[in-house]
Amino acid sequence: MTFSPPLVSRSPFPPTFLWIPLSLVFIGVVSWLIYSGIRPSLQFVSYTIIVEVLFFIATSLALIYEFHARLSLVPFTPPKPVGNDTLALATMMVYAIGTYVGIGGSIPIAEETRNPKRNVPLAILITIAVLGITIILSAYAQVISWGGAEHGLLRGQPVPIPCDIHLPA
Repeated sequence: MTFSPPLVSRSPFPPTFLWIPLSLVFIGVVSWLIYSGIRPSLQFVSYTIIVEVLFFIATSLALIYEFHARLSLVPFTPPKPVGNDTLALATMMVYAIGTYVGIGGSIPIAEETRNPKRNVPLAILITIAVLGITIILSAYAQVISWGGAEHGLLRGQPVPIPCDIHLPA
């Protein structure tokens, strides 16, 4: 006799098979974008990036508003950021450099733009500025909402991850 989990459970979380239709929808959208050409694909990517950046900025501002009593410049002052640990510094550099990897993707589509000598460098600079502001704002909002390393959810944690979050049963 084999045991198979029920398709419908009383759990507040989505069923375990939900990934299948979501994957099929994702595959369908990507396939349609590839088939439709570069212009609709770029328009779709532009709209989704705008929605993503607005979501990050809105949630960051909501966290900052919610935890306004904790506002300070302490997260921006590095007393001993890695304690002379070369491995930790190298790990941080991977993420710092990897954050901006996709910016060079605008160069191959330069032939699709008007006045590429002016517009491509301008697009790259605007992208770096918007991405930098969004990442810094989001990181700051997370640090003040978690409470920082001295208090709150990060106190005494060897790895600064908010481990004290309880999901509903």
